[in-house]
Amino acid sequence: RKKRVVVEKNKKSGGDHRRRKKGAVKSCRRRRRRHMRKPSCFLRWRCLLAASCAASLSMMMILSRAGLDFAFDGRKANNDATTTTTLFENNHHFENTNVADFEDDDDDEVMVLRLASSEAPVRNVARHPKMSTESCGAKNAGDGRHARAFHGTCVGMAATEIEDDPWMTVDVGEEEERDYSIYSIEIWVGLRKCNSIKFAENERCEWMKITDEKPMVVELLFRSDDDNVDVDENDVDVSPEETKKVFTDDGRLAYTWDNVQMYRRGKENTSSSSGKSSQQHKRQRVVKGVRISLPGKQRQLSVQEVKIWARTESSSTSSISTSTTRACENDKIGDDCSTDLTIDWAHLPQNFLFARKNWNRTMYKSLEKSIEETQSSKCNTPREARTDSYNIGMGGKGAGFASTIHFLSGYLSDAHLENKPWVFGGRMNYAYNRNCANLKRAGDVECYFEPYSACDKIKRATFAKWKPYPAKTNRCTMPRNRCRDLAPWKRVPTSVKNYYSSHQSPSSTSTLSYTKGLFFFRSAIVARMMRLNQKTVEELNLHAVKESIGFKHPIIGVHVRRGDACHTTGRKNRCRSFEEMYLPHIRTLSEKYGVNRVFLATDDDVFLRNVRSSPAANEFEFVNVNMDRSVYAASRLIERRTELYTEKSNVAHEMTLQALTDIFLLAEADAFIGHFLSNLSRLAIELSAVEKGFVPPFVSVDGQWCRHWKFCR
Repeated sequence: RKKRVVVEKNKKSGGDHRRRKKGAVKSCRRRRRRHMRKPSCFLRWRCLLAASCAASLSMMMILSRAGLDFAFDGRKANNDATTTTTLFENNHHFENTNVADFEDDDDDEVMVLRLASSEAPVRNVARHPKMSTESCGAKNAGDGRHARAFHGTCVGMAATEIEDDPWMTVDVGEEEERDYSIYSIEIWVGLRKCNSIKFAENERCEWMKITDEKPMVVELLFRSDDDNVDVDENDVDVSPEETKKVFTDDGRLAYTWDNVQMYRRGKENTSSSSGKSSQQHKRQRVVKGVRISLPGKQRQLSVQEVKIWARTESSSTSSISTSTTRACENDKIGDDCSTDLTIDWAHLPQNFLFARKNWNRTMYKSLEKSIEETQSSKCNTPREARTDSYNIGMGGKGAGFASTIHFLSGYLSDAHLENKPWVFGGRMNYAYNRNCANLKRAGDVECYFEPYSACDKIKRATFAKWKPYPAKTNRCTMPRNRCRDLAPWKRVPTSVKNYYSSHQSPSSTSTLSYTKGLFFFRSAIVARMMRLNQKTVEELNLHAVKESIGFKHPIIGVHVRRGDACHTTGRKNRCRSFEEMYLPHIRTLSEKYGVNRVFLATDDDVFLRNVRSSPAANEFEFVNVNMDRSVYAASRLIERRTELYTEKSNVAHEMTLQALTDIFLLAEADAFIGHFLSNLSRLAIELSAVEKGFVPPFVSVDGQWCRHWKFCR
């Protein structure tokens, strides 16, 4: 019957078409079968599958013409480098299909892992740091703080005196000397004041210079009673002679030695010779620690943290897995929950499966559903909603694109915590362009995004009453100095209604105690605000953009903020070269995660030309979006160039599309390097975490996520 229905439905399509439809029906049947709960359901579905799958295929063809990818089966996400789908293209409602769905069906999900990582749980087993001499306490190298202290101070740093051949040793804890192997060694060298806009320009950058002539050497140390024991080549993952790593590249925030020698333990080999059997127990060399040294005259070894990551190699994983399965709370992330998003400049996870579990997808989806429910509620009177009209920037119309989105997100989060829908009746400078004027949306942020609320009547009335604020010289032109009111951006929920628990009846309700901190909440808020409307999706056509530039996974996303930032604000005269500021971090992520493709998002064409002509172009495959960036080459802040924002010109429209393209491609990248003092970088990392279901590896070149304007400090 199934075959007859298919043939009748497709008489006019020809034999080839019919064969494709039959295959689709068979595929659909396999997917539906695991959802069947009663035998009767299966008979019913067999009759309906042909028509439903034919309609699905037609919809796929329509979506493909619009430049969108369609994930037919979310449980088997496509990991092909040339056809990877993302939530930003499938739809604009942030329905992530690449990670485990909810707690109840994690085992059925397939997580797409594009980066090299440890498949087994890992644990930091570094203990008892010692130094040749101590200028700053060696114990600071084991306090868990790895990306938040500066060279030249003893706060959080471990440093020797200036001497010949300084060294440092870090032991593996005695309690860890069973059933483990060394996976990765990380030496975090601390931040450089000269690279931060917070400090004066004359700060030194020569602390612990590492070059070909002055390298840093990392060596494995073995237990003394194993030094003379022969090691069977079959008992190690790599050659026993590879016990040393030499670093010569300066400027990195972290030096990582990954896939270190992995010694299997407690193995008994049975061999037979001349008809006789013998059993021999092979003793293994035991790694007891590492030694870090700087060979040469008058050098100073200065590090912030040393981590030795161990992973289990047998089924007995209790000693390590127990400590890593607990979820990190507040804004803590990482394999040992030591990375603090409010303070640290970098995050290099070892195990992405744990990162996904730590994200707590059930809580995130419940939070997302709660925001959607609040914003979708009807409001008949202004008192039933929270309305705001003024924005930051000149005349209350907005500042930079990403900073404006972040500022408005504070309004939304404030309203959500009051359990009221938020209505914005103000203006956004980027929406003052000919395109939005033709749509009768001049100045309206919803010219590019889905409506923020269902309160259409209140939105129209508030929008019509808006008047520009008279001040033009102050960047904060809002009444009551609202620009400097940090309260809306610091508040988080205390609990979240659980919409996805399978352990309760449909009529019952339960709540989840909110323990995830500010980043988690802000990511959900901006994800709601960044839902593109259909016209914007079609104009961006991200799928075609990626095809044209060669954007393929795995890929590192790099945001380089230059343009007006090099002439204004705290970055004035402090923009640095690609080789000095970005290349060392690209090499770190490339070596650690096995990636050599890099997406560059920048507002500076000269910078791109310099990268293309540099020796690094032979080392990495650089891709970027082709666009006209000449409008950004100015010495004035972009938001103060009022001539750009007019209904007679489309310059602001092109700038908006360029910003959205870079933001979403950076968010799709598998690892990220950016400026967390830039709102665009912070917006990209927030959306990236939403898309992936965990915070991806990142390095910030000039500050932490939660430091700058409108966040938690």
